[in-house]
Amino acid sequence: MLPVVKREPVDEEPAVEEYNARSSSDVTAGGAGNMATAMERHIQQTNERLHCIKEALTTPSAFQGAARELLEW
Repeated sequence: MLPVVKREPVDEEPAVEEYNARSSSDVTAGGAGNMATAMERHIQQTNERLHCIKEALTTPSAFQGAARELLEW
């Protein structure tokens, strides 16, 4: 039979605790940054599309197609 060894509780190293705290906040900040960038890109694309549709609505030959695109969108 093996002898019983008393084990003392060991605290995690400070570097590990710092990494865990920092990595969770970095993920949140990075995710928010990526989402903001994606949202800005989406808004820019939407504005460009609306501008093209608006221009097409002023042209009699393109009016019907632009109106249809706007309604379907």
